[in-house]
Amino acid sequence: MDLSIVIPVYNEATRLPLTLQRIFEYLSVHYQGQYEVIVSDDGSTDQTVAKVKEFQKVHSQLKLAVSRENKGRGAAVKLGALQASGEFILETDADGSVNEHAIVDFLSYFKNHPKVDILTGSRTVKGSRILTPQPFLRKVLGYGFFFLTKIFFGWPVMDRINGFKMYRRAAAIDVFKFSYEAGFLAKAEIIYIAELRGWQVKELPILWTEYSGSKVKPIRDTWRSFIGLFKILVRTRKGLYKGDFPGKQKTESKGSKEQVQEIRYKNVLVTGGSGFIGSNYIRHFYNEHPQTNIVNLDLLTYAGNQENLKDIEEEDEKLPEPEKRYNFIEGDIRDGELLEKLFAEYKFDLVVHFAAESHVDRSIVSVIDFVKTNIEGTRALMEAARTHKTSRFIHVSTDEVYGSIDSGESGENDALRPSNPYSASKAGADLLVQSYIKTFKFPAVIIRGSNNYGPYQYPEKLIPIAITNILEKKKIPVHGYGVHARSWLHVIDFCRAIDTVAHGHPQHYIYNVSGNEKTNMEVIEAIAKLIGKDLKDWRFHVDDRPGSDLRYAPNSSRIKNEFNWSPSKPLFDDHISEVVQWYIDNKDWWGKLRSKQGFIEHYERQSKGRWS
Repeated sequence: MDLSIVIPVYNEATRLPLTLQRIFEYLSVHYQGQYEVIVSDDGSTDQTVAKVKEFQKVHSQLKLAVSRENKGRGAAVKLGALQASGEFILETDADGSVNEHAIVDFLSYFKNHPKVDILTGSRTVKGSRILTPQPFLRKVLGYGFFFLTKIFFGWPVMDRINGFKMYRRAAAIDVFKFSYEAGFLAKAEIIYIAELRGWQVKELPILWTEYSGSKVKPIRDTWRSFIGLFKILVRTRKGLYKGDFPGKQKTESKGSKEQVQEIRYKNVLVTGGSGFIGSNYIRHFYNEHPQTNIVNLDLLTYAGNQENLKDIEEEDEKLPEPEKRYNFIEGDIRDGELLEKLFAEYKFDLVVHFAAESHVDRSIVSVIDFVKTNIEGTRALMEAARTHKTSRFIHVSTDEVYGSIDSGESGENDALRPSNPYSASKAGADLLVQSYIKTFKFPAVIIRGSNNYGPYQYPEKLIPIAITNILEKKKIPVHGYGVHARSWLHVIDFCRAIDTVAHGHPQHYIYNVSGNEKTNMEVIEAIAKLIGKDLKDWRFHVDDRPGSDLRYAPNSSRIKNEFNWSPSKPLFDDHISEVVQWYIDNKDWWGKLRSKQGFIEHYERQSKGRWS
């Protein structure tokens, strides 16, 4: 979604329909991007909601957010903004006092000025036009407000109380999290919070018209402004506008460019760190961030293997006791007592959550394990992090939550349509994380990765089973016709992406990370060729999984554009040879795993396509 327009309303059944009609007519002609219009109703007692529902029959882009009680304009804007999906979020009043042509003008300004975060319409800057002036008393009140803010805060004269503002998504999410004012003064408080937290605010001229029907009451609103400004001053003194999940952190300027500082952590908890991706991430983190202590919490189920990090353990063991940075703890993320003890002891400022049941085949025959670990485990972990005020929580998810798509790519704002118990459990965990973000202002980020490949992958997955089967002179079981298409991403690049977001300043709370699209047959064909085998002699086909997804294709342009991330191993065909060679060189590692009874029993079902 490119643009979200939030319109706060209270008893606007008369004025709102015309404003909606003007907005939809203008956007249909002048705007080509995806957009939504969110009417945020503040407990209206007239026919406002009914009017909106009439418009919804014609305009699918129109959404309705409803508050049961009348809290004030600021509360209504906040309600709508925190439900918005757009990269840019606009708030505008129901009376349409600001001409809708400003929508595209503001978007164009953002495009040409990437350092600006918030734009506010102004009736006082050069280029503004006022077609119908305000009544004299409202003008006096406006200048009185400027005078009060100058006394209280030393604010420069700015049209802070104009109701037409556009935000980059990151700025909107950040400032609304810290807003308190529910009424008229919220318009000024938002700008103040933005400036206080380092967001760049710019005034732009607008075409403005005063319409009849204003709900302003001079004496009441003057008194409320005075009280509200005093409350803002008190909150500032108490530090309530500061937080652990900032929009920007600035360092000293170098030359003419302002440098954005990387976040540093003292103690990080990695769950599931003895698995395939988790162990590769810990190895990457250990080498890249020598100032950070790492705690690896893993239950060591069948796919967890302490040998995956034997090199890190040996390297850390050589260090003097005060310099040791890696700790392994065997335990369950569902164990609340253990989590409380660990968080109290280490005071984690970063959690990277990999721990999960992750094999689709196993989820079909043992659903309950996936529900318990992936959903309940995530809840327990977030509760511990929330209780102990962890600064950032990275939830590692999967592109499988989007379900199968025939063409195109899946974006972060697309609907979740999981097809199997594994992806459904991960989708459930994703939604739970999002609910914590919205309900508790929980500092979480979701990262959805595509199919990873690389060293230390448990030999039940496609690539390691294909390699190790051929090395053991066994044929490769292929589900169905092998035409399932996946986005293949080297595990090192996925680890880099996670680390980039963890140490950076994310403007969103969901990121896709993807690689090269290949079918299963193309993947095992490349493997067989590298080992010097003709695939037709080394494969056999079994019944496909029930409800098998044919194609996943996540779009990762968001993380590329925002963080300048790109894969260091971009082409699957150029790097699969390294992985094949690793398995050739490490038969002792995978040989032990394949000889275990748990692997043998699962492989027996998997290789015969037995799904019950």
